[in-house]
Amino acid sequence: MAASGHCHLLFYNKLMPWDHAAGWLLHREAGGYSAHFDGSPYKPVNLTGGLLCAPDEESWHAAQQASLTPAG
Repeated sequence: MAASGHCHLLFYNKLMPWDHAAGWLLHREAGGYSAHFDGSPYKPVNLTGGLLCAPDEESWHAAQQASLTPAG
């Protein structure tokens, strides 16, 4: 759905590669941008740190700021 533009954001808190690695690759090949919640590059071998996928890097940063940055 994300690769075809039917949703804008994907959040994964539990990182088990069999749950999202294929979708992540498809999303990336379609031009999407993904990174761990802290902004570090996604690697399927990392099982912590969450994953945020967005249509592009600018949207990723906006979503990360709005959703994952503490208020204050």
